[in-house]
Amino acid sequence: MSAALVLRDVTKQFRNAEHAAVANVSLEVSVGEVITILGESGGGKSTLLRLIGGFELPDLGEILLNGETLNSPQMFCAPESRGISMVFQGHSLFPHMTVRDNIAYGLHRMKSSARDQEIERMLTLTELSGLQQRYPHELSGGQQQRVAIARSLAPKPSVMLLDEPFSSLDRTLATQIRNDLADLMRRSGATTLWVTHTTEDAMAISDRIAVMHQGRLVQLGTPESVFCRPQTRYVAELLGPANLLRVQQQDGQRFCPALAAMVETELPTPTHAVVRPDDIVCELRKDGPATVRRTAFQGTFMELTVDSASEQVRVHYRGPERFAVGDSVALSAPAQRVWVISDPG
Repeated sequence: MSAALVLRDVTKQFRNAEHAAVANVSLEVSVGEVITILGESGGGKSTLLRLIGGFELPDLGEILLNGETLNSPQMFCAPESRGISMVFQGHSLFPHMTVRDNIAYGLHRMKSSARDQEIERMLTLTELSGLQQRYPHELSGGQQQRVAIARSLAPKPSVMLLDEPFSSLDRTLATQIRNDLADLMRRSGATTLWVTHTTEDAMAISDRIAVMHQGRLVQLGTPESVFCRPQTRYVAELLGPANLLRVQQQDGQRFCPALAAMVETELPTPTHAVVRPDDIVCELRKDGPATVRRTAFQGTFMELTVDSASEQVRVHYRGPERFAVGDSVALSAPAQRVWVISDPG
């Protein structure tokens, strides 16, 4: 699949900042692909989107769209000439315009008949038919978001950029709208970069997840690969609860004391094994090497805190046993669910 968008060593340093907002980021986005840029606040996600959209100038690096250079040390393409649409956090709808007029805003160069046809297509695609004469204040938050999407899609951009589109919505509504908009973006076939700090959103909508930390792209991969095979402690913990358990050399092999098991790895200097609490098996055992220190009912599972080989291990237990503080237990995990890293940072 051909690349719609290419970034090569893109860097942006703001004055008096401790580190670069974006540092040597390289990325290729295929035509029709949905990539989520995930990370904590201040990690450079929104700055990267603004660089792609042309609202900020990179200090170094190149940005190419469909093979054409948008940014380089020698040239700059203005935002309105890029063929890129951006949806900001606050929708940014024109309050004095109807739904129809908001969608039509970027279509002023089209002939009247073609413009009307495209507006109708957008109304149908975003399920806003019948609401075209309403004003933004007469719409729900979800409907306003769909208008913003329709307005951005109408000019048929090569790339769509969405910056925290659900940040102003409560979590229940945000989840519903996220699923609706993900379906919409798939139907439109738009190449999409979607910024979020919410792991659940990233896992649900992405073809690939790009994790950013302190301005750097630290891991890129499918949701499953990033979740199951994180490269660092930061990525492991960002994607959800994770145990990072010591790995040491024993008889020429790698051994994880907390699980009392050998682990497989090709890394020359592994230091920790990443194991999700859902993947740890906990069994009552009279003379077990580990001890339950805390239990907490969490609705769909019992969260156990277990002392094992001088480490605290979190376990999400969903079986019939009832554990009590002080119980002796044994811990294990399927080999394919244990991922070894060499950088705990």
